[in-house]
Amino acid sequence: MGGVDAIVFTGGVGENSSIIRHRAAQRMDYLGAVIDEDRNHTLELSETEDVIAFHRSHSRVKLLAIRTDEQLAIARDCAKLLRNEDEVNTLPTIPIAVSARHCHLTRATLDKLFGHGHELTVKKWLSQPGQFAAEETVTVVGPRNRIERVRILGPLRGVDQIEISRTDEFFLGIDAPVRESGKVDNTPGCQLLGPAGSADLEDGVICAWRHIHMTPRRCHYLRRTGPRRGGGSRNER
Repeated sequence: MGGVDAIVFTGGVGENSSIIRHRAAQRMDYLGAVIDEDRNHTLELSETEDVIAFHRSHSRVKLLAIRTDEQLAIARDCAKLLRNEDEVNTLPTIPIAVSARHCHLTRATLDKLFGHGHELTVKKWLSQPGQFAAEETVTVVGPRNRIERVRILGPLRGVDQIEISRTDEFFLGIDAPVRESGKVDNTPGCQLLGPAGSADLEDGVICAWRHIHMTPRRCHYLRRTGPRRGGGSRNER
């Protein structure tokens, strides 16, 4: 920083702990900050004396203890929000639903796990049209552990895909790459267990690359009305 003018101690510890101020300041000689130990030990901040210096007279850097009022700062921030309450939550938004662990299955794999011709039962429709979380779940088995009740998402796909989080990878013992959905070439596999049988997948386990699902209508709306913040094009955001 090319030197400093002052070092400020504040908050509950900075205001009230002479020991902490001593331990911190005694390591700052190289900055030219020289503590006055007596002043540091006896200083008491109050409403009438809310800034107290505790450096020696020949110190190039000021050491200051400053009284803070956190409740007042919170009240001021709340008052600012209330004054502008009409401006809160007026920006275009996308409803967020996080699913770090689920699977997409093919017809053949579903038959092995739940019986020939089994059809998925809709538990909940998702935000993307035509997509749903199914009532059916499977057990994902890795070299180290297994995770039960992993939700199947419908409808059925042409390629099996198991999406797990990084922590799931460590737990299962699978080194899954970060991939865009559908890009399962050269990925590790796993075993799936269902009520009617099992399926050994040669590949398909990924850690999903972060992404957002949205309808073309919502995408068009955001491109037209969304705020331009930060760098990059709107397509990138």
